[in-house]
This record gives sequence, structure tokens and C-alpha cells, in this order.
Amino acid sequence: MQPVGVQGRQQDDDGEFEDETGKVIEVSTGGFVLQTGQSGSRLPFTVDGTTTLPTGVRLADLQGQIVQIEGFTRSDGTLFAQQVEELGGQNASQVEGTITTVGSFNISSLLEFAAQDGIGSGFSSAQIGQDFLVDISSLPGTAFATDYGDCDMSGLASPATNFPFDSTHLKAGQRIEIITESGVNASQPIVPIQARLQQQAISGTVSNFVALPGGSSSFDLLLPADSYLKLLSKETSVHVLTQPKTDYRGADVGNGSVIRVRGPLFWTGTQFNMVARRITQ
Repeated sequence: MQPVGVQGRQQDDDGEFEDETGKVIEVSTGGFVLQTGQSGSRLPFTVDGTTTLPTGVRLADLQGQIVQIEGFTRSDGTLFAQQVEELGGQNASQVEGTITTVGSFNISSLLEFAAQDGIGSGFSSAQIGQDFLVDISSLPGTAFATDYGDCDMSGLASPATNFPFDSTHLKAGQRIEIITESGVNASQPIVPIQARLQQQAISGTVSNFVALPGGSSSFDLLLPADSYLKLLSKETSVHVLTQPKTDYRGADVGNGSVIRVRGPLFWTGTQFNMVARRITQ
């Protein structure tokens, strides 16, 4: 356990809550309790006048909803919700995991998806590790979103081309989150109302390192033979861009370095691109 970090500079190990998703199971005048996935964790968040709630939604309306939280831990140990995003209603389910196949049964709109956590109607701990079919044929383009969290995406060139996430830019190995209002049933495809690209971590060896203006850089991360991403996607490398706000955690990034990079992973149609949120040795 780390001491609580300084507000505004907290990280994942000292108090920050980045893209925390769960179901609101209790609401009071000063906050709410969030149940997260199948761990059973119940996180009591406080709110105040600076908390951003969904447009037109009162605190009491969050009861039973699936939401996503950005927040931090105050110096007294209480959890504070800075921003609340509503993902689904009382009958909704949230499932997160890794795409294992794109174009199942030779149908481009069918995905196979290995569930790693979830909550809501029809989902239980017995379904962690199971493969589900996901039918995105009726999912509009506006329902695809990327959970950047604190990842610095400023100043990146041609985002629509280099960092796409839509029905035509999906690849096995990407970590996604599915929101559905029709519940989860292993015997039939999930029909989502949202698909959200999640940050994920990959390890490999740095190659082709290039320092860029403004404190940024780019390099290729060569995937080891046993990498889950290589095994699922058949790709051998990921092109990584670092930003001025990338958290290096003391990692030495240079050709030949073996590192672990966390951030959103995009498929351009020809290669993986990742923007580094955090790099560790």
C-alpha cells in the first residue's frame, strides 16, 4: 500500500481512479456506492458541487445505473468522484475483456470476445473466462468510444487515420468493454449499445527509437513469442508514441530495452498503434 498521493498528481497506485466502471447500488445525499465487477468491491464515492454528472441527471437517478468514474482519493482517505458518465440503465450489463476473433463464422460484424470481468443483468463470476459472440451489425458509429482516461492525446497527427476505433478497425488482441441493455446470455450473441476501447498493457523490446520535438518519441515494441497479443493477432510489433505527459516511472526507453507500455491500442488496418499512458521497466 502506498500513502495517498498529492491531489492532482495521483497515479493508479496512490489514489487515482481512472475509468472505474461499475453499478451504483446505493445513493445518499452526499454520494453513492459503486460495485465493481465480480470482485465484489464496494467503493463509497463522495460528490460535491464540482462533480460533473451526466446532463440532466440528478444524483438520485444514478441508483441501479452502470456508470464510469474519474476521481481521486482525498487526504483523509475518502474517495471523490470528479466526473460520472452514465453507460447503461438498470437492466444493462457491462462486460470487459479481449477480442479473440474478428469476423466469426465469416460474418464481419460478429466478434468473439473473452470475458475477463463484468456486472449487470445475466453476468456472473461463472462466466469469467468464457467466450461470447458480439453482434455489432446494428451499432452506430457514434456508439464507439475510447476511454483515454489521463492518456495525453494532444497534438497527435491525423487521429482518424492513425488512432481509429470503429466497426472497420477492430483486431484480435484489443481490450474492449461492451455495454448491452438486453442482458448477457452465453447461448446467443451479445447485442451492444456501446463498444468502448480500453487501455491495456503490453510488454516487448524497443526498436527503431526516434526522439521527436516537444519531449515526445516513437518506437516499435517487438512482441515476444509468448505475447497474448502476438498469439491472437499474428502481429509481431506495436508502434508506440510517447507524449510529454507520458508517465515513465523511471523506465529506460532505448533500443534494446525490455519495457511494459500501457495505453489505448488502435488498429489502423495495417498495424497496431499505441499512445503510451505509462511505461514501466
